[in-house]
Amino acid sequence: RQTMGKAVESLLRWYLTGEESSAEEVNTYLKELPLELQNKVLRLNDWEVIQKIVFNKMQSNLLNFDGSTIDFSLKTFSKTLDSAGEIDMMIKHPDGLYSLYDIKSSQFLSENEYTTLFKYGDTHGLNLVENQRNKAKLQIMFYALMVRLNNPNIEFKNLSIVHLPITSSKTRLYDLLDDVTISDDTVHAASFIEMITAFLKDRKTQEEKGLIKAG
Repeated sequence: RQTMGKAVESLLRWYLTGEESSAEEVNTYLKELPLELQNKVLRLNDWEVIQKIVFNKMQSNLLNFDGSTIDFSLKTFSKTLDSAGEIDMMIKHPDGLYSLYDIKSSQFLSENEYTTLFKYGDTHGLNLVENQRNKAKLQIMFYALMVRLNNPNIEFKNLSIVHLPITSSKTRLYDLLDDVTISDDTVHAASFIEMITAFLKDRKTQEEKGLIKAG
């Protein structure tokens, strides 16, 4: 799954930046995949598909040369949070705002994998259910906090998942990409910050999870 995700990310990067190194990465990752998965990844190798991803899933005008700049695989860290990670994609918009995206490649993002709330997921804004989609959103929120701690003046326009569906059916792929899911994929920042804040105040839970030393 990790190799497939890297192949998909490199493919998107190649289309959006034109970097030859990204095309080489795509070929390298594809060679590591079974033929069936290779064919599914290559379903995305189409300009119309890329346009649907950018306009429908990212709600971005960067393909219209609006002055946005884009970076991939940006490492970030925070001494305060004692955490580090890698942002899949970051866009700087012409108005100076930034958007962070986490690329997910799968046939779908399950909404019903878990029916329980995250600990402290009962927020004032939303009830945050512990499923694949919300786990991905939580990851993006942590990245945004790390970026903000290192750059206090930065402001965000969008924090979102970019779901690149993997399917052998071209018709199914187009249906999924035509489905504008930005409202489902966007991070509700206030709710996630409320949950994270409550967790960081809970020293006992952090000790139990081995995140900090007891005592």
